[in-house]
Amino acid sequence: MRDNLEREFKYCIRDEITYKNILGFLDNKYNRKTSVVLNNYFFDTEDFCIWKSKHILRLRKGNNSFIIAVKGELSAEYDRGYSIREEIEEEVNTSYAEKMISNTLSYNKLPFKIKEYLNKHIIEKSCILIMWGNFVTKRDIYYLNDMSLNIDKVYYSSRIEYELEIEIEVETQMKDVEYIINEIREKTESKLIPLSVTKTERLKKITEEM
Repeated sequence: MRDNLEREFKYCIRDEITYKNILGFLDNKYNRKTSVVLNNYFFDTEDFCIWKSKHILRLRKGNNSFIIAVKGELSAEYDRGYSIREEIEEEVNTSYAEKMISNTLSYNKLPFKIKEYLNKHIIEKSCILIMWGNFVTKRDIYYLNDMSLNIDKVYYSSRIEYELEIEIEVETQMKDVEYIINEIREKTESKLIPLSVTKTERLKKITEEM
């Protein structure tokens, strides 16, 4: 993501059996792998100015570090599982993260480049940020040259879901993605349906149903 653009393909994995089959296939094919548990927390103003502007503010804990990210509006191409969006990230320390999670951090205390980006898109800029939802992801990451392939087991409050995503650096890698996905489908007999809804959108729906 050298140009602050996140380019991803995302696919739904149907169930636990298919998830394990795909993991087994990838483990046998690729030897460059990392596994991590990611705790994801989502924040907004009291009247959801960030969400209404089609942006996302996330704090993520993984490998004993905290990273704040703001994600921009999704591209229109997401209906076939491929999306492009701006993403700005900055690492913060544990005390800062704990303050944010406890709903005692004001918008004005956001890291400069995060706040600078959001200021272009939202009106309310003086309030306390509120955590509106969270989920946990068990992620297995396979490194394929300049691409990363992630297999996610996502723990929401009321259910577990599975997802495959491939992040690319440039759009010339699309043919490589097509080859990888077709190979996984063939070798594991998996459908891998392109996703049209993000994890965050699914989380938002779950919280509204509670």
